[in-house]
Order: sequence, then C-alpha cells, then structure tokens
Amino acid sequence: MLGLQLGELEAVEAGLRASLAAVRRDLEAREWRLEGLARSGAPVARLGEVAAREARAHEEASRTSAAPASRREARARSVEADAASVAEEEDALAASLEEVEAEMWKLVDAGRERVVVVVQDTLFEASAASLRRSPRLARELSAAAAAAAPPAAAGPVLHLRRDAASFGAVLEYLRHGRASGHIFEGLPRAQRAQLLEEAAFFELDDLAGALAEPPVGASVVVRLQSARLAQRGIDAILLHEACGSWHAPGACVEPACRAGGAAACRGEVRGYAHGAEPLWTVECHGFLFGVPGLGLVPPTGLDGAAAGAVVC
Repeated sequence: MLGLQLGELEAVEAGLRASLAAVRRDLEAREWRLEGLARSGAPVARLGEVAAREARAHEEASRTSAAPASRREARARSVEADAASVAEEEDALAASLEEVEAEMWKLVDAGRERVVVVVQDTLFEASAASLRRSPRLARELSAAAAAAAPPAAAGPVLHLRRDAASFGAVLEYLRHGRASGHIFEGLPRAQRAQLLEEAAFFELDDLAGALAEPPVGASVVVRLQSARLAQRGIDAILLHEACGSWHAPGACVEPACRAGGAAACRGEVRGYAHGAEPLWTVECHGFLFGVPGLGLVPPTGLDGAAAGAVVC
C-alpha cells in the first residue's frame, strides 16, 4: 500500500515538473518577445513593469521545485496566472506601439508634402516643411492653400518673381536650417550682395547676418563719438582722432575733442538688419551700439582699421 502511494506521488511530481518546464519555456518565449518590443521602441516604463512581473514569475517557478508536493499545484496555478497577465500586458503594449507608429508616420507624411516652386521659368521642388522655415514662404503657402478650391491631388505650386540662381542657394539653406559656409563661399561680391537681398526678402535673418560684410560674429573696429561713450560710462583709455592722443572718453583738455571727437573701439558684430541703410549692432566694452553704413572692417590694428570704420 505504501509503495502504491509513493508511486502515485512520484507520478504527480513528474507531471508537475513537466508542467513547470512548459511554463518556463513559455515564459522564456515571452521574454524574447518583450525584448523585441523594447528594441522596436515600446514605452520603456511599461516594459519595465512587464519585465518585473516576469522576473517574479521566474522566481515563483524556481521556488516551486523545492516546495512540498501539496503546494506545487497552487504555485503552478499562480505562475500560469502571472503568465496570462503578462500576455495581456504584452498585447496592450503592442497595440499602443502600433498607435504610436501610426501617428509618427502621419507626421512624417505631412512633412513630406511636396511643393513645386517656379522662379523665372525654373522649377524647384521642396518639402512644405523646408519652405515654411521662411516666414515669407510660409505666408505664400497658406495663401495658396486657402485659394485652392477644391483641393488638388497634387501639391501646391508657388510662382515667384525672384532671381533663380540665388533662390537655389536660399532653398539649400532652408533644407539644412542653417547658414553653411559652402552656400556662399567664394561668391563674387555682386552675387553675394544679390543673395543678401534674397535672404532679406524671404526674412531669413540668420542667413542675412552671415552674408553681411562684415558678418555677425566678426571682430571689427568702429569709431564712436566720445560723448556717446562717456554717456554709457565707458572709461577705457582709447585713441581719439581729434587730438591724436589716448585718454578716456570726455576727458580730453581740447574742447573740439570733447565736443565732437571720435574714439576707435574694438568690438564684435552681434546683429544685422538689412534695409536701405543697413544697420549693424556692435558690442563694445560691454555695451551695444547701432552702427549704420557699410564701412565696418575687420581690425588690422587700430590705426589702419579705424580710418575706414563707421563713425556714429
């Protein structure tokens, strides 16, 4: 009788071991699937929760191997319940991932909307997202979209009366979103000036500042009125043209120098505004000055550079 009971217990134990092995294989397969979801971009926090639940399921499975036979069935049922819960979480995460990917591709498709731009019988093609980096072109696109009735299957077409060669460089800037030097490097002065006009027309301040001569960020020497410097509280020792000596602004003994003398100041171009009379913003001695005119030059020494610099 005892031998029969031992045999039955061994059979039950063997069945439980087989069930546990099947559960472990199923959990390992689900772990591989979860790792695949992690690589595909599923939400990290949710995946961490699922991974933690699987770890607990593995721990419970390992404990059952040493538990008494009377508790193994309960443990096995608990492991199976956890595995089922993990499967539900996995399905929910997969559905969430599909929704995120669908929204992402909608955004990508919107950015890929193609626009044909006709400039002096020359055709250009660009994405609407690139063209909208120009405030001027953004308004043109909005106007074209409002005028389209009914909406055409093809993208909008813009007609511009501008210089076609310069527009190609402007379009390259819009595609990259920054003023790369190769766009205008080596351009003759006339072409550079034409491109500057196009940058101003399309309201591209960064490109205009890079094309200006001198460009934004350049070191320059300007001549500023001594009285204007003194009003800002600048007391640096500067070379003054009227008296030919070095002294602080407004501290000269000669009346002509105090009244209308100019001092040579080193500074850095901080901004540029294009117009009939271009205006540079130059920082000198910690203060910003508006400097009109086209006479700013890179410093080559105060004596040489100041002679051609702007007086303001």
